[in-house]
Amino acid sequence: MTEQGNRWLLTRPDPMNGVLSRELTALGDAAWVHPLLCIEPLAEAASRLIEEPFPWKHVIFTSQPAVEHSSALLARLIGNHGLLPTCYAVGDATQSKLAEYGIKARSGNEPGSESLLRAMLPLPPRQSVLLVTGEGGRTLIEDTLRAGNHLVTRCEVYRRRSLVDSGLTGLVEAHGINRVLITSVQALEALVQSLELTVYEGLTVVAVSERIADVASNFGFPKVVVSQGMNSEAVRLALESGT
Repeated sequence: MTEQGNRWLLTRPDPMNGVLSRELTALGDAAWVHPLLCIEPLAEAASRLIEEPFPWKHVIFTSQPAVEHSSALLARLIGNHGLLPTCYAVGDATQSKLAEYGIKARSGNEPGSESLLRAMLPLPPRQSVLLVTGEGGRTLIEDTLRAGNHLVTRCEVYRRRSLVDSGLTGLVEAHGINRVLITSVQALEALVQSLELTVYEGLTVVAVSERIADVASNFGFPKVVVSQGMNSEAVRLALESGT
């Protein structure tokens, strides 16, 4: 920890920063919420889910927005008494969001698609899987399942739009921000487009996966650590472990 303590930039889409911001503040850290992405629902994709028969034995939700923007599917899952497919969630936050709707989902031990696949596989032969996700997201889950000869339907119920802000360097400098939480490569790219190189040295990038951390290092950030979760305990532990 530096002399001025942890001073965080939280970059997830609204309203996903609130809980972590309050937790960090309660622990004595300072936090500024500055989303680098916004979520735009794709209503047509979500509505198609209720127009077709439900042949899937497994349903995977890749993020909280995937849950929030698939209300038609959630209602169908909840009302499908006795015929409920096995549900999976990428990450604890997505799992908790499904639990709010009364849907119990399996999850991996760590954030990210890799952890979910380790928890999910192997499956019986030729399983039907519905992947509820965002437009343009990673294809690791579906590629892995299709390579295993499973039948995968990809349903994109939202898109992420980058929020590039040329004034971000000034915000970082004015508040002495020294930590930035990054949860996707797209958000990292928006950060790079928003920041001047002069502030890289003073920032520690806290990434939620090794993949994102590697990309951050390739962009030239000299201090990058990996968090095993997106709660205050996990991100602060990542800082301690990385020093």
